[in-house]
Amino acid sequence: LAYKVIRQVSSNCKTSEELGHLQSFVGKELLEVLNQNLKEQAATDKNMGLEVHDIVGEVLQIKCVLHPGEESPVDLPIAEKREKGLKLLQESQWLQIKVRFVAYERDFVVEEDGTRRFTGMELRPSTWKFEGKVWELINPNPDETVDPRENRKRNPDLTWKLIGISA
Repeated sequence: LAYKVIRQVSSNCKTSEELGHLQSFVGKELLEVLNQNLKEQAATDKNMGLEVHDIVGEVLQIKCVLHPGEESPVDLPIAEKREKGLKLLQESQWLQIKVRFVAYERDFVVEEDGTRRFTGMELRPSTWKFEGKVWELINPNPDETVDPRENRKRNPDLTWKLIGISA
């Protein structure tokens, strides 16, 4: 559902205000990129849109991170990866989920009378990264005697945001 809503709204909106409806689903940086793309569209492109039909999604990766938007270095030695991995499992508050979608989408042009003229259907693959704060710290400054795993509780206000899209 997230794919369909975000894809259709971002592809069919004509103004920054319309795109702003996505702010509770899309991270701030990605929303700025989408907004810039909207501003750069030619006037003729603004009469175009798309409908999302069938979607298949596959979870590629689930990753713990200490900070929102964090990217993991890929070239760490194995011992360092293990050490960092243990720290992440014990202390992380954030999860990132990378999902590969393949969607069957139909493009259209809005005619002057408001009707849609469909121009074609296509399978379109893309990889989306979502992020959410799943844990909250009970004490943000615990002493050394506190087990980091005992210093977290589930975040009752968990929301997921889309923070990246790639081909």
